[in-house]
Amino acid sequence: MQPEEPAPATETKQLEIEKPAPRPNDAGYTIWIKNLPESVDADQLKKAFKGYGTIIKSRVPQDREGDSLCYGFIEFEEKEAASKAIKEMDRAKFNG
Repeated sequence: MQPEEPAPATETKQLEIEKPAPRPNDAGYTIWIKNLPESVDADQLKKAFKGYGTIIKSRVPQDREGDSLCYGFIEFEEKEAASKAIKEMDRAKFNG
């Protein structure tokens, strides 16, 4: 029987968020979240931002091996929700 490996340490990072920008093919306002911990996926990102308004979709891109690229996108239904999320979450400490 092999010994259990210790669980990976939770990584805390300071988020950086870009201003909302409407895109022609989207129905909402997308913000770009940089500096995400590698362990954060789209569902965790959505949960962290759901208190600011209706989220149309969230996405955390991955490389070919399936590892996070440490940034993500949240598309809000309303510009005000995106703006509030930026104001309150930019430079926030986040560990998923």
